[in-house]
This record gives sequence, structure tokens and C-alpha cells, in this order.
Amino acid sequence: MIISIMVKIFFLLAVGFIIARVGLLKSEFKKAMSDLLVYVFLPASLFVASQEEFAWRQLVGIGQVTLITTVYYAVVMGVSFSLGLLRFRQRKKSGMFALLVAFANTGFVGISIVGEAVGGTGLIYAAIYNCVFDVIYFSIGLLLIQDYKKGSFYRTIAENPLIWIPIGSVVLYALPFRFPIELTEAAGSLADCMLPTSILIIGAEIADMKLHDMVADKLAYFTSFFRMILVPGITFVICMLLPLAKDLAMTVVLLTAMPSASLNVIMGRRYEAYPEYATATVMQNTILMLLTLPVFIHLCKMYL
Repeated sequence: MIISIMVKIFFLLAVGFIIARVGLLKSEFKKAMSDLLVYVFLPASLFVASQEEFAWRQLVGIGQVTLITTVYYAVVMGVSFSLGLLRFRQRKKSGMFALLVAFANTGFVGISIVGEAVGGTGLIYAAIYNCVFDVIYFSIGLLLIQDYKKGSFYRTIAENPLIWIPIGSVVLYALPFRFPIELTEAAGSLADCMLPTSILIIGAEIADMKLHDMVADKLAYFTSFFRMILVPGITFVICMLLPLAKDLAMTVVLLTAMPSASLNVIMGRRYEAYPEYATATVMQNTILMLLTLPVFIHLCKMYL
């Protein structure tokens, strides 16, 4: 199973890289593919997950993953921002360091990986994880690199589909009826497009980056160690010690094992918060994921 997942990821990364380099996947197409992920493939994937057989254990798990994710972001953001201040003594740089360490690519890529490795209700847990991600990122997270104007936080939350789509899937899961199997299977066909589309986009993003920037940035190595090894490693140990269901624990560990979110690059450019450093880090640990992810999948399968 691990080999199957990694072969898919490597192949799709290579295809995305090549088609971007030869000009077949241009920026406007990447934008269109991203919109499809948000408004079509992601809702379809979560709809299919919501049609799993209802179990009270899953609702308890939803509460647990909400609590775990909230505590995770509070601790990791607080510690990494403090370490950043000690090392850089610059608020914006410390803030970007904290964002790159705490916030991973748990959305399209993370949910896709969870769908492959965990499946079933793991997708519901991943959706709730991402819901907490969005609320914290677009509130406290961005305050680390840029102050909000009055009222913008509430507008951002209200207009963000990545918050309301997971909530809708939980509501559907809790309802006392299920949709016809034909509809679920049709939605499943769309859901199957999530992994290839998301990895193709990442491959195209890597093609647009400069190799020298990734190799020469020493701070990116430091950040990648935290993001790809230390944080998911500590999370794995904690989940192993806690009395959690295997699918919930595995979902949490795999989502923390994802590379830094490309959203950090976008926000770094928008708020002039070291976008070059963010770009080098994202590129670096996205490639590093090919080595670390199979290790964490294996550890989860064996010990959780």
C-alpha cells in the first residue's frame, strides 16, 4: 500500500513538472484546477465520506480531532514563534517561520493521502482538521505577519468554502438517512480526481521554482527539519500514547507529516513577509515528503 501511494505521488509529480515545463499547464489552468478542487472534487470526496454507516464513535472522534487539532496549533505556533523571535529577532520572519512549521498542506494533498491510506471516516476527520486549520490560519496565524483590519476576520471566515464544506459533510453524516448508492458512486468518480489533480498542481509549482533558491537557503533546511521530521515525529509519539482509534490517530499523524502549505507563499507575497524563504521551504519539504511520508505511513500501520 505504501509503495502504491508513493509511486502514484512520484509519477504525478513528474507529470505535473513536465507538463508545466513544456507549457501545457499554465498559470490560468492551475487556477482553474484549484477551483475544481475546492468547488467540485473536495465536496464530492467529503459527500462520499459522509455516506459511511453512522456510528456514535465517529462523532466522538470528531470532537477528539477538533480538540487535538486546536491544541496542536496552539502549541506548535506558540513554540515556533518564540523560537523564531530568539533566533531572528524579527517579528515578520518569526511569524513566517511559525506558519511554515505549524501549517502544512493538509487540504487537497493531505485529504488525498488520508483517502488513500486511511479511507472511510478518516476523510471526515481530515475535513474537521482542515476546518480548524482555516479558522486559526485566517485569524491568529496571519496576525503573526500582518494585522487585520477591523471586521476582516469575520468576513474571511464567512466567505471561506473550506470551512463550510467540512461542516456540511458532518451534518450529512449525522442525518438519519443516506442518499441512493448510485449518487454516492457518481460522486465517488469525482472524488477519485482529488489526488491526481492536487499532485499535478504541486509538480507544476515545483517546475516554476528555481533549484538554486531551494539548495542555497540554509534557513529552509532548518524549517524543513521541524516541519517534516520533528513535528510529525512528536505527534506520532503522542498519538501512540493516547487512547485514540487507529483511523483518527493515523489521520492526525499523516496530516502533520505533510509539507508546508503553499498558502504560506501566497500570504508571504501579499504581506511582504519573506516570500522567497517561504517558497524555498515549501519546495524543499515537498520533495522531502517523498522520503518521510512512507516512513510515517509504515509507523502508523505498525504501531497505532
